[in-house]
Amino acid sequence: MSHDTQRKGYVIAVDGITDVDRFMDEYLPATGETIADHDGEVLVGSTDIDVIEGDWDHSLTVVLEFPSVEAAEEWYNDDTYQVLRQVRHETCEYTDLIITASFSPDDLG
Repeated sequence: MSHDTQRKGYVIAVDGITDVDRFMDEYLPATGETIADHDGEVLVGSTDIDVIEGDWDHSLTVVLEFPSVEAAEEWYNDDTYQVLRQVRHETCEYTDLIITASFSPDDLG
């Protein structure tokens, strides 16, 4: 998928945490630093999820905002974050998305 690198980029991460202590001790603090290093911000990070329709089997949902999709991709591919991703892979069942800040029906075609 092609992204507009001039619009804000958002990372949506949903996690089913399987090793809470390691996730909290090793992953979260260092990941926050890498987000800040790429001018990102945590907009939402919550375990308080009220499913109003459909199925949801994750315990944590996080929404990050970056100045652009390009900045979000640079953060995700950063060498420092790659080490942290390995910790996340070992402590969670997860899904990640990078999306832009706007939607047009033309985007579906």
